[in-house]
Formats: sequence, structure tokens, C-alpha cells
Amino acid sequence: LSRSMSLRSETKIMLTLVMLSVLVMGGEALQCYTCQEQKVNGTVDKKLSTPCDDASKTNCSEDNNACATAQFNFTSTNGTALIGTVETKTHFCGQKEGKDPGNATCKYLQNVINAVENSTVKDWKCSAKLCETDYCNAGNAAKTSFFVLAATIGLFGLFF
Repeated sequence: LSRSMSLRSETKIMLTLVMLSVLVMGGEALQCYTCQEQKVNGTVDKKLSTPCDDASKTNCSEDNNACATAQFNFTSTNGTALIGTVETKTHFCGQKEGKDPGNATCKYLQNVINAVENSTVKDWKCSAKLCETDYCNAGNAAKTSFFVLAATIGLFGLFF
């Protein structure tokens, strides 16, 4: 009886280690939505917008460790003439580094916009959030990774 209990305990430990290894390896790169909605003067620009649907799910490259959602607004002018007000909400693969990754993401986006615009960018406003689970930048309730779900069920079954 004692040997049987010991063997069962060793088996549980071995299965726990296997489950934790699956969690650590993860199996795939981080997956995020890469999509955006852009409005110019309050109207959605369908040419510059991409819907957040199954087609916008992306496997991120190894150097991207987070999914990001950023919302930014700015006014574009050419000299003293107003070209338009731009509002954008975008979802993408990003990098979560430093003490304030949201601010770093906004600074990066501002530099990209300044480089692309053939005009002056004024009244820049931005907020960004980064998360580290698959499809967590969906804009609705976070979706649970299959591996985390399987490991949770497996570990729960081992101990109870």
C-alpha cells in the first residue's frame, strides 16, 4: 500500500513537470490582432482601416513580446491651413519594455506619424496598452490561450 501511494505521488510529480514544460515552451509565437480603424474628420476611412476579425490574427515575430492596442489623435496642418483631424485605434504586435511601455509605444507611433505625414502634426494625444497573452488586444474580454487552459485543467486534475 505504501509503495502504491509513493508510485502515485511520483507519477503526479512527473505529470506536473510535463505540464509545466508545456507551459514554458508554449509551442508557438505570441499571436495578436493586427488591425485598425482610422477616422479622418470624424468619418471612418475604409481604405486605411482593417477590421479586427479572424483574418487579422497574426503570429508575431520573436522580437515582439506583447500585443498592443493604441489610440491616438492628431491634427494635420499644412502651414496655417487645416488638412484634417485624424483619430486612430490600432492593434498590433509590440514590445513591452521599460517602466512605462505604453508611453514608449506612443512616442514610437508619434515618430512614425511625423515621418510619414507630409504636413505638420499638432495636438498629439495617445494612449497605449500592452498585454502578453494570445489575442489579448482584441478590444473585448481577453481570450485564454489554449495552452494555459489545458495546463490549468491538467494541473487541477492532478491535485484534486
